[in-house]
Amino acid sequence: MKIVLFPGQGSQRKGMGDELFDAFPEYTRAADAVLGYSIRTLCLDDPDNQLGQTRYTQPAVYTVNCLSYLDHIRSEAKPDYVLGHSVGEYSALFVADIIDFETGLRLVQKRGALMAEARGGGMAAVIGLEEDGVAAVLQNPALANLSIANYNSPRQLVISGPKQDIVKAEPLFLEGGATHYRVLNVSGAFHTRYMAEAGKQFAAVVGEIRLNEPRLPLISNVTARPYRKARMLQHITDQITAPVKWTESIRYLMAQGATHKNLVEIGNGKSSVVKALAMRTMRAAEPLDPALLAAEEARHAAETPPPAPHEHPDQNPTAPLAKDQAETPAPHAQREQKPAAPPAESPAAIPAPHERTEQKQAEAPAATPAPETPTQKRRSAPQTEAPTPPIAPPIQPFFSADALGNPAFRAEYQLRHAYLAGGMYRGISSVELVNRMTRAGYLAFYGTADLAPERVEQDLRALKTTSAGRFYGANLVADIDQPERNETLVDLFLRWEVPVVEAAAFMQITPALIRYRAAGLRRDEHGRIQSDRRIFAKVTRPETATAFLNPAPERVVKSLVAAGKLTEAQAALLREVPMADALIVAADSAWQTDEGMPYAVVPTLIRLRNEVVQHRGYHRNIYIGAAGGIGTAEAAAASFMLGCDFILTGSVNQCTVEAATSDQAKDLLQNMNVQDTDYAPSGEAFELGTRVQVLKRGVFFPARARKLYDLYRHHHALEELDAKTVDQLQSRYFKRDFAAVFREVTEQLSPADRAKADSDPKFKMSLVFRWYFSYASRLAQEGVSASKVDYQIHTGPALGAFNQWVKGSPLEDWRNRHVDQIAEKIMTGAAEILNQRYNTMAHKN
Repeated sequence: MKIVLFPGQGSQRKGMGDELFDAFPEYTRAADAVLGYSIRTLCLDDPDNQLGQTRYTQPAVYTVNCLSYLDHIRSEAKPDYVLGHSVGEYSALFVADIIDFETGLRLVQKRGALMAEARGGGMAAVIGLEEDGVAAVLQNPALANLSIANYNSPRQLVISGPKQDIVKAEPLFLEGGATHYRVLNVSGAFHTRYMAEAGKQFAAVVGEIRLNEPRLPLISNVTARPYRKARMLQHITDQITAPVKWTESIRYLMAQGATHKNLVEIGNGKSSVVKALAMRTMRAAEPLDPALLAAEEARHAAETPPPAPHEHPDQNPTAPLAKDQAETPAPHAQREQKPAAPPAESPAAIPAPHERTEQKQAEAPAATPAPETPTQKRRSAPQTEAPTPPIAPPIQPFFSADALGNPAFRAEYQLRHAYLAGGMYRGISSVELVNRMTRAGYLAFYGTADLAPERVEQDLRALKTTSAGRFYGANLVADIDQPERNETLVDLFLRWEVPVVEAAAFMQITPALIRYRAAGLRRDEHGRIQSDRRIFAKVTRPETATAFLNPAPERVVKSLVAAGKLTEAQAALLREVPMADALIVAADSAWQTDEGMPYAVVPTLIRLRNEVVQHRGYHRNIYIGAAGGIGTAEAAAASFMLGCDFILTGSVNQCTVEAATSDQAKDLLQNMNVQDTDYAPSGEAFELGTRVQVLKRGVFFPARARKLYDLYRHHHALEELDAKTVDQLQSRYFKRDFAAVFREVTEQLSPADRAKADSDPKFKMSLVFRWYFSYASRLAQEGVSASKVDYQIHTGPALGAFNQWVKGSPLEDWRNRHVDQIAEKIMTGAAEILNQRYNTMAHKN
């Protein structure tokens, strides 16, 4: 595959076209005749400094592009696809034989003149923000007159509008996350609605010409799809006011199999501007969805009438733009006018842009007639009864994975999709898992629960080293019995500058959370509070959500100031911001669960969020995401329809290559269905009766955990248990006696808790019983085959649903599952589901 790219305005330079004008004298004379001045003098000498003026730039770029292409195909193969950036598209029209050289030059001359007359407008390049981020900043009422003009690459867009608005937008974009903002040296708001009058005048000119059918696919700036014969005039006229969809054009070509090796930029010979933009897109973006493109093709085929018997491309030659110039020798003469034996200097001897021989046409097999559509059959059949109303064409809203969720959220956290992977117990959410997700443009959390601080620090150091400036996070699980453990973890988070913390199972705001929150607060140059340390609070009920939606409790803040753990300045900042940047609304999820119903909880907490934000007058929104039960495209789509800014998955990520658990555990998880989970007491909150959701298929853990909890509730000491129960627990559950378990437990206790265990038999019993929960998790993570029935594996029905979804595909085997691929499948599938539902409802209505 070969793809030729043409640059547009901005690629010009003094000296461009050197040697080309001598190589193609007929084209050079024709250009002089059309323009009324010497194209050679303008490009090589530019004596009047006009090359940088739009009315001169555009014809010069067009001419040099076209001559460069003719020179290129003297020795190189012709392309399979062609496209050009902005005015560069007119060179592509020439290459595709849609227009001849002179007609294209006249169009470009008129286009340049009209655009040069635009006054009061401006443009600026915004670098470092993706489309959603730019769109989010443009939501500011002060920037209502601006719009996106060029989608150059995923992180380079150009905005356009009134000059004064372009200038005042700079601080807002830099505050919104742009790394660079560069005002361009132009006089007009090109590729926007402000060019409507110029577009109207240009349309009148374009309407005077006829166009040839494309001889090869030309990708339109307006649609990012190949030119269609029926809409070619519209594509050309719309180009002045429509944005340049360069990024999507490259993604379309990627879907056709293109890579960077297929790209050839042809222009002034010194730059590779548009090729560089294309390569950035290929590195940072995914191909367009093949299913979406197939649906578009099917719709186009259904809507395109069959050609009339007399129609033929060569019977519709390009008409001259002006009658008084009809005698000018055409460097790119129409095919039927070519002499059989041209002299050496004749332009007909120059290879045509995309020549097809009569032999190839003769050898081409006859096309198989397409089967008649129902509508065609009705038209040809005798009308013996009232005709059936035609079926309405499908409505296509074009939901895409990139557009789901909150664009401001995606922009703030530099995400491709509004999709997060939650932290899983004992480092199952591993460094490898987090890195793979962040590299793919997602946010993921490392799992710290029940890991030694030394191991956590080692992994946080690795994450900081490999993050490359991307957002990542670690989870912090509330530790009721040992709150000092949370303090230790927060110290590590601050030391290694963890940018986001997923706070889970907190019933109230703790000093550790407040210290982390305070450490990242600062005022920017506009006086607004910004945070470098974000908290995503996992909540299940309104009272907990309320605590995180409000500022830190004043009583706790004052005590931290008095203890020297916070400064007065930090305390003042804390009073103006909520404790959380985002709420993760956890429904019936794996691990600790309130067995909530998302359709009840999510809307309730969204309303609560709106009320608190309005009441407090926060200058930043608090995002809300959904978690729990999300393992299929349908579940993700439902979450976004509820109004969530993002989604967070958990269980599905445990059964992947990157998850740090055993192959034996993954084998069990791979075979589970939606009904194969159960609720068991939580080892972390044993005395409170909190429950976790775990795997029940193939294991005894849920039943054994419930038995331990029942024994704890009905007895006050281990000594009260009967001999049969003691033997069962020691031989089958623990694989050791109570004394050995207690010795192991006390090694991890503080002196105070050790003393309490010696004096409080009930507390000692809880410690011994809770040991089994940690032991069962270790067995599963280490893959101890002899003790498989004791595996504690936190999971929810989301994984069972995913297993059924991918049954019969390569993803059925967990060894083919990667966390980022699962994310992509769920998000693209959600977009497809929303498109299908939208179409269904639209037709019903």
